[in-house]
Amino acid sequence: MKNQSKQSNKVSLTVPGDARYLKVLRSVLESVGQIYDFEEKDIQSMQLAANEAFANIIEHSYCNQANCPIYITLSSSKDKLQLELEDEGIPLEPEKIKSRALEDVKPGGLGVHFMKSLMDEVIFDTSNKRNRLILIKERSKSNERFD
Repeated sequence: MKNQSKQSNKVSLTVPGDARYLKVLRSVLESVGQIYDFEEKDIQSMQLAANEAFANIIEHSYCNQANCPIYITLSSSKDKLQLELEDEGIPLEPEKIKSRALEDVKPGGLGVHFMKSLMDEVIFDTSNKRNRLILIKERSKSNERFD
């Protein structure tokens, strides 16, 4: 039997870049988070960050073009949830991605700010031929498991 602290499980799926499929992503995040006994607030933070990321892919990477693929991989372990979203859209330039100050009141532009404030790590990766965003949420200290 493997040591559970080192064990990691992955769920992978591909969905069309259509906001209607956010429900699928949110359901998978909720189910896997519950399987690994993450606090509801951590699951909800991950869902909100995933919503922002998914919407940004549709709007900025695919320029609202319908049904382009979004590749989703959710890795789970005792200590963290890791969500990877990949797309084949306009190449990402991570150095140009900046959070807008909250004081700068105008519509849009706060998705990256929300992702960074909700997640423990936000990584933009372009080392492959796809754009890849990695969102990592560590288990809340108040909910550490002792097994």
